[in-house]
Amino acid sequence: MPGLLALVSRLIRRPTSRALPSYRTVAPAPIAATGPRILLAEDSPENQTIVLAYLRPTPYQVEVAVDGREAIVKFLSGNFDLVLMDIQMPAMDGWTATAKIREWEAQQRRRPVPILALTANAMPNDFHLSRAAGCSAHLTKPISQEALLRALNEHLTVAVEGREPVPPAVEELGPKYLRNRRVDLLTLGAALDRLDYNAIRVLGHNMKGSGGGYGFPRISDIGKRLELAAKCESGQQIQTEMGALSDYLAILIPPTD
Repeated sequence: MPGLLALVSRLIRRPTSRALPSYRTVAPAPIAATGPRILLAEDSPENQTIVLAYLRPTPYQVEVAVDGREAIVKFLSGNFDLVLMDIQMPAMDGWTATAKIREWEAQQRRRPVPILALTANAMPNDFHLSRAAGCSAHLTKPISQEALLRALNEHLTVAVEGREPVPPAVEELGPKYLRNRRVDLLTLGAALDRLDYNAIRVLGHNMKGSGGGYGFPRISDIGKRLELAAKCESGQQIQTEMGALSDYLAILIPPTD
């Protein structure tokens, strides 16, 4: 444990350039359950209560952190399957906490755990900042129980999906196909920055038509949703699907030296 404590101390003591507000914090007891473990980083007792109420009928095991610093400490010392990260929190904001978690994962060569921003910040630049920090998706408050459960299911399902059987001639093409999808992520981000929804639609359409053929039906599903989101010019949904694709690729292509 001394090594872990020293690493946590180094991560949370690094300065941040953001000015942080001060709020009262209360930590409710975690829900007793036996399913996937979720870390909820949220300083507002009222928001904690509603998320916990949404998740109470589910098998999810939820633990609460009341600010970004505590989120890092709990994440590094726990074994969580997903993080719900508020953005505006005292001591350390959610973007900074997410970036530090991603830094630690990279240092330890860990697969990235899905981190979903859950915040009232809904301006276009907020979505970009969430992605830049390493968030897998940007969810906005208020959020319905249905929308939250759908997002959790989508991002947690990624971790257990792999590749469907394909002919040997196609099997060897898989790694290159996945590398090309990583390039697509960069292209999607650039297209979204310039609001080029047609380019996003074309990329989504191509993924929809190709993923299943290479043994990756999940990529086809993401492409279908990307295409629809582009037609609706929904930047938020495009960000969500980009996060889903990023999470899926991280599972299929583990970190290397």
